[in-house]
Amino acid sequence: MATPPPALATSVAPDLSIIHHADSLPDVIGALLGIVLLLAVAVLVGSAAALAMASATGDVRMASRARAGLWSAAAAATLAGCGVGWLNTLLATGGSL
Repeated sequence: MATPPPALATSVAPDLSIIHHADSLPDVIGALLGIVLLLAVAVLVGSAAALAMASATGDVRMASRARAGLWSAAAAATLAGCGVGWLNTLLATGGSL
């Protein structure tokens, strides 16, 4: 006769008790993602200015590089902004399970 498999633990909430100052972990991660967001916006503004100058002077190579920097900075800003929301969602969901 086969024995049933062992019962699984029902708690799926993150165990942050082993980390010192775990209550400030979301604040630290949020601050780091905020810094990334600020840097991405600064690069976005700089790339937009470079694209404007390159387009005005007719420099195609500089314009293509500025456009690539513009898209990269926009993607980084979007991912950093979404990362903050995703982190908050996961921590709120994990604590309520």
